[in-house]
Amino acid sequence: MTIGISAIPALSRTMQGEEMLQPEEVAAMLRLHELGWGAKRLAKEFGCARNTVRRYLREGGTVPFRKPVRRSAFDGLDDWLRERASPSGRTGAVRAAARNWRANTGSS
Repeated sequence: MTIGISAIPALSRTMQGEEMLQPEEVAAMLRLHELGWGAKRLAKEFGCARNTVRRYLREGGTVPFRKPVRRSAFDGLDDWLRERASPSGRTGAVRAAARNWRANTGSS
């Protein structure tokens, strides 16, 4: 099976390289659900996972990707790091300060 490359690959492919459902297909999925089709039958018909169908049905259509908020060890230390940054923009002082902070707090 040959998969063609779309003009906008980010909008037509998943991270696994599978084709994503187009908004028209999701709208058709919603209409079929209103006619009584179940998630399992819709998943088989559209060639996607049942949980994907359930998400589309729960959201009422397609939803834009939401990047998850990830915490880091340096959250809340922006001012502290900025104070120690060199005026030239080099990050050596910041890295040294981060190493010192890790050593003093026992963080890895």
